[in-house]
Amino acid sequence: MKQFFCVGNYSEKGINFLTFDINMKVDEICQLNDSNNNSYLCKLNNNLYSVVEIQEKDKTENGYVNSYKIENNKIIFINRKTSYGKGACFLNIDSLRNILYIGNYVDGSVVAFKIENDGRIGDKIYYKKLTDTSNIHCIKFSYDFKKIYIVDLGEDSIIEYSIFYDGKILDLIEKNVLKLKNGSQPRHIVLDNKDNIYVVTEYSCELYKISHNQKEELIILEQKSILPENTVKKLNDTGCAIIINSKMDKIYVSIRGNNSISVFNIKNDKMELIQNISCYGDCPRDICFDSKEEYLMCANQNSNDISIFKNENGVLLYKSKYEVESPSCILFV
Repeated sequence: MKQFFCVGNYSEKGINFLTFDINMKVDEICQLNDSNNNSYLCKLNNNLYSVVEIQEKDKTENGYVNSYKIENNKIIFINRKTSYGKGACFLNIDSLRNILYIGNYVDGSVVAFKIENDGRIGDKIYYKKLTDTSNIHCIKFSYDFKKIYIVDLGEDSIIEYSIFYDGKILDLIEKNVLKLKNGSQPRHIVLDNKDNIYVVTEYSCELYKISHNQKEELIILEQKSILPENTVKKLNDTGCAIIINSKMDKIYVSIRGNNSISVFNIKNDKMELIQNISCYGDCPRDICFDSKEEYLMCANQNSNDISIFKNENGVLLYKSKYEVESPSCILFV
């Protein structure tokens, strides 16, 4: 049985639409060449969304977001909206309320759009610029979609908001701000069904476990290096992507510079590094499971390829590669 997946990339190739079968064979169906530098992808039902990061040196131009329909093994362009900010690098969907959020890295702003019934990106219903030194790199929701978490790399902070939405007006009400150590640079997060937050930091190459105390304040429960044991961090070693499996007992993080993937066991309420494996490429920008979690794919941006690993009870076994120009994000659809 074939699975379909998309690859965003930092090139002029647009988005790659591919298939993956039980023999680990990858075939490209088509490329969407209507936009460059698709830095992140997400989906809602049969609709695909991509955020486009403008790459000019002076960063003066706003990014934008595209919507597509997936139909009969084809991807059809629907519409496009400005991101209302510079350095658009992340997007996510509140599937409970059909709201699309964009994180603008350079100017530290968050914008939200209503998603229409046909998948079209509708009106802007929220905009907030944080501080002049903010860099928004990730937006995620609690397991029950009652709260939203914004990762501010520039301020070394995780910000928790409760969500108010009456069908027309959207407001994010600040509940907590957790400041990590200066210069740690939190990049991406995942959450489990116990409301624990796992944060991978870019510069300090660490994995944080964060939760709430009895006063509902955010607190750090644990932090560990994501580098292999007895490894001295080099200047170009930076934490990048993070995912959690569906059993919520394993965390996977990618490390640029070191060019590896670390696997943590979290089932006993402690973070235990159980594996560190080469990404078999250069600059592992994103990692993603296939829909059955039998395989993990790693987008190696600088070596222009995707590494494919077999998932053996949570441990990764390298299998093969597929060439893709400057891949930045992988999404099974």
